[in-house]
Amino acid sequence: MSRSFAQYTKDCEQYVRSIRSLYYQGAKLEQVINMSLPFELKPAHEAPYKKGMLMAHGFLSSPYLMRSLAQDFAKANFLVRAVLLPGHGTQYQDLDNYTWEDWLATIKLGYDSLAKDCEEIYLCGFSIGATLSLLFALSAFKQQNCKIKKLILLGPCLGVKPIAKTFPFLVKKNLTRFLPKLFCTQAEAEHLGSYTQFSIKSVAQVTELLSLLKKELKPYQKQQIPLPLFISASHEDGTVKFKPISQLVKTHLQKQDYFYVYSNHPLKLPKNTPNTTINMHKGNILAMSHVAIPVAPTDPYFGKDGSYYGQLPENTKFGEPHLTHSIKRLTYNPDYNNLKEKILAWLI
Repeated sequence: MSRSFAQYTKDCEQYVRSIRSLYYQGAKLEQVINMSLPFELKPAHEAPYKKGMLMAHGFLSSPYLMRSLAQDFAKANFLVRAVLLPGHGTQYQDLDNYTWEDWLATIKLGYDSLAKDCEEIYLCGFSIGATLSLLFALSAFKQQNCKIKKLILLGPCLGVKPIAKTFPFLVKKNLTRFLPKLFCTQAEAEHLGSYTQFSIKSVAQVTELLSLLKKELKPYQKQQIPLPLFISASHEDGTVKFKPISQLVKTHLQKQDYFYVYSNHPLKLPKNTPNTTINMHKGNILAMSHVAIPVAPTDPYFGKDGSYYGQLPENTKFGEPHLTHSIKRLTYNPDYNNLKEKILAWLI
């Protein structure tokens, strides 16, 4: 018998607390735990619920990054559940204890829990969470009684740097023990719910996951994906490659889909797919960063006046540090309200 979502959340809290308490105490510990745990948000009305929204965070991140949109989905009468991918939310060494199959199994756990309570299910994933959501949906759609209606992919991870493609080989040959742990680039700003270190073994899981997704997408080379897709991405993204996202849009998206893109440069987009292009180079904002896409400016931690930034000079520039190291990484989306409204209108 599968665990209920309530039991799953309780089990996660117990384990996260046991690890995080080694590093934090008191109020800081509770804040870190809150930012690391899976969560559920209910709409104002009582059960039964018609629509359920399953949310999945990105690699090295935590469910907290999905909270802004989760709150707005709940206000729009969705029963929202956000999962914690195994190996996340505790310490980066835990990533080596899990595989992409474990991540995908967690997506299934969340889906199964919503399928018991809702008539329709929608998936919203960020970064590798978007990859997992798409892969799961392609598989689930082949089964009878699939309840998935639409997918929202935010900054989807569809490609990795060439060097990462060698990592599965290194893992298979047991060579990773001779290599050091890796650190996030300067663009990967630290926050309390995420990691700033990772291993080659964990990145190898991402690479294998992308290889599997590529195979699953092959049958759709000459036809649209059977489920409507809403994709939002940044052309200046410093974490995931934009080109594979653009290729997915040009190859698979149709009139039922939507592409909401942030770009400081004109892009050639397919005419048959509804789209919006936003130039973020305004004032002290130089570009849209990867992590900023799903976060509201009002977020108490990552927002414009949130505690993450602390005291900064008035003329501080924000964007993606890989463009120029003299700027801070943007951690909230100044265009959030427009993106949110476009998503909600598309979901109807």
